Amino acid sequence: ASSGELSVGANYFHTDGFNANDTYQAGFTDIEGWSLLNVDVGWKNIAGSGIDVSAFVNNLLKEKYSFLISNTFPLGYNSRTPGTPRTYGATVRVHF
Repeated sequence: ASSGELSVGANYFHTDGFNANDTYQAGFTDIEGWSLLNVDVGWKNIAGSGIDVSAFVNNLLKEKYSFLISNTFPLGYNSRTPGTPRTYGATVRVHF
């Protein structure tokens, strides 16, 4: 009997800093660059049982970043949308 099929994966995403608004305001509309590392692991048909298990972690390194700034500068403040925090999950699948 087969022990199953193991898979391991990772992806890396990087973006440089940029101006997040159509009107540049130094220090207010600048978005700093960020990098994200996501990983996953899976085990299919564990020991020939027909059961698959997989897990993932996104933003493994807990990078804190903003990816959007709303145009509220005329009101005296800026509004930033934070990036997704670390997330994780798992799946169990039974084939029958």
